[in-house]
Amino acid sequence: MLYSNGDKYEGDWLNGNKDGQGLYTYVYGNKYSGEWHEDAINGQGTLNFANGESYIGEWRNYKMHGNGKFTNKP
Repeated sequence: MLYSNGDKYEGDWLNGNKDGQGLYTYVYGNKYSGEWHEDAINGQGTLNFANGESYIGEWRNYKMHGNGKFTNKP
């Protein structure tokens, strides 16, 4: 799915919502790869920021939540 703002989603869908495993690429360079539930980032996933930083871990409703590892840019 290519969105009008330039963002792109590739992955699983359920009832018209992102649900399951997917890769979301933001037009400004960030990339999220991981679990989705009911059209929101939920579960385990990795967010690679355009500036080189990253977060690998748990998510709830688009927010880092629970256990995870944040890596500052090199």
